[in-house]
Amino acid sequence: MMPARCPRCGASNSDTAMACASCGQSFFTPPGPGQPPPYGTQGGAPPPAGWGPNPGWGQGPSPFGAQPPGAFGRPQPMAEPGDAQTSLILAIVGLFCCGVVLGPIAIIKALAAKKIIALAPGTPGEGKANIAIALGAIDIAIWLFGGVFRFLLQSHPHYRY
Repeated sequence: MMPARCPRCGASNSDTAMACASCGQSFFTPPGPGQPPPYGTQGGAPPPAGWGPNPGWGQGPSPFGAQPPGAFGRPQPMAEPGDAQTSLILAIVGLFCCGVVLGPIAIIKALAAKKIIALAPGTPGEGKANIAIALGAIDIAIWLFGGVFRFLLQSHPHYRY
């Protein structure tokens, strides 16, 4: 193995050195036309749209967990608003207990989720919000019907506890 001489300062370097140990002069010469770039260096066609570095990256979270446009990698699917799932759970629980209270809360949270979904097209969760609104209305109807039925039953003269 022959030691490499630096063209700038003349210092002796190992033949595997990429730069001069003395002055830092690079020993790399760019490839000629038609030659591929050396392994580990960037070259070739520019990355497709949406696959390059983004100067705004790391300046805070993006809404619903999506990557900012132009970030490395494929765009990630947007996460659904938590209110959609929460409202659905409240509406289902309201079918079995406290529907008169949980039904309206489920409807309010579902409407809030639908508002967020309308502001960010492509956000999932609209189906859950719609089902929560329907179940919340059923919660209220069941518990109101049950209250009216109990009142009428208690007011009947032949009703006994």
